[in-house]
Amino acid sequence: MANKVNYIQIRKLDANGASINLNLQDSIGDTLTFKEEGYTEKSSWKILTLQEFPTYYLLQVEEDNYPD
Repeated sequence: MANKVNYIQIRKLDANGASINLNLQDSIGDTLTFKEEGYTEKSSWKILTLQEFPTYYLLQVEEDNYPD
């Protein structure tokens, strides 16, 4: 089975209008963790690549739901 390519898009401004800044070099290898309301399980994603666009960041990620 082929691996899926997954992307997460993050806006540069949050809901309150505050700027979100990601360091392109330091973010690679970091893990994002999400917990959806109403669920007990968390979903973790390791950042493989990060591209900056004028209004958002595009992160290529892979699922990383394994304990360290």
